[in-house]
Amino acid sequence: MTTEEANPEVVETTSPEVAEKTNPEVSEAAGTEEVKGTEEVKEEVKEEEKKLIKGMRELKFKNVVVNLESKKWTWESLEVPNHIEKGLAELEYKIPSIIQSVSIRNVIANPKQNYLFQAINGSGKTGAFAVPTLMKVDPKNEDLQVVILANTRELIRQIFQVMTVMAKFAEITLKLGEQGSKADGAQILITTPGYLKNKMTARSGKIDFKALKFVVYDEADELFLQQSNKECFSLFKKHLEEIKVVPQHGFYSATFNQNVLDKVINYCDELKAFPIKKEALRLKGVKNYKMSLKPFAKIDFVAKLHTSLSTAMTMIFVNKKDWAIQLQQKLASQDVKAKVLIGGIEAKERDAIIDDFRKGNFTTLISTNVLARGIDVPEVDLVINYDVPVV
Repeated sequence: MTTEEANPEVVETTSPEVAEKTNPEVSEAAGTEEVKGTEEVKEEVKEEEKKLIKGMRELKFKNVVVNLESKKWTWESLEVPNHIEKGLAELEYKIPSIIQSVSIRNVIANPKQNYLFQAINGSGKTGAFAVPTLMKVDPKNEDLQVVILANTRELIRQIFQVMTVMAKFAEITLKLGEQGSKADGAQILITTPGYLKNKMTARSGKIDFKALKFVVYDEADELFLQQSNKECFSLFKKHLEEIKVVPQHGFYSATFNQNVLDKVINYCDELKAFPIKKEALRLKGVKNYKMSLKPFAKIDFVAKLHTSLSTAMTMIFVNKKDWAIQLQQKLASQDVKAKVLIGGIEAKERDAIIDDFRKGNFTTLISTNVLARGIDVPEVDLVINYDVPVV
């Protein structure tokens, strides 16, 4: 693996595992010290609660400041075709971000080179792979040319929605690969490893990869850390070798540790990496708080916090389904509009919950790790880790 050093816009050769330790997405509501339960300590906890709530009240929500636009490049100078640029305008992508300019230039100029791009949340990661993906597709060739992989149904659906607008003026067929759907006629297939594996092992309806040019792995660290994806990637690699197809691979994520890098390198042999500077991992305007509480006290504290911040759009992550349901019930008793999104919910209902949250029809979404990565909801003010995340 080589690490790009020549481009000061994006990268120093900082080890990517730094990213996992400085992930700017979350504010912790679960802490690091044990509360012993004495009256004195209880009073200290109450004081800490007051300080935390006071501090959050003073936050100017929706005031995350980040200037990640490229100062040197435009869509025109990146030679993005007019029909794609018109789609970008529909999404109000006026100027490429730094990671978009770096990804587009490299992926298009070097089609035989595999790449790894680290991109912080809010930096335009979806556009970084979506734009070169559309540029690579030959509209006259009706065969499948690009596969985009992500780990959850919510994320592939989000990618599909964005790219459908982006490709509005292009004669390109995008399809969403999910349970019950067919990939026939797709020039770009956006799907999960589970769907891809099922199609490769099915007796009928198999996917033809003979024209495949580009494979995108969004939130690549999650894809390669999930043990359940191992068989899919092994089958995919073996099948491409058998039919002598060598597509370009692009790996995109906010975080990469050495374990993930080793798995990726073992999978595609060689790639060029674009990590980002350690100091660039935090967005200005994002504040982090920690609160140390006994398990029984957490639910009361979160409820109290919502009473103080009733208008804040909030996402709460828990480690167990039961806790999600208990927390929803507690918030509902205080007239807080909250819904849960956990495993076992039917696909259509999951879609409706995400759509309603994006529209602001309710203010608090409680979820397990099914939504832990990649979901873009710009309106969110507050993210709470109700439990310390399991990593």
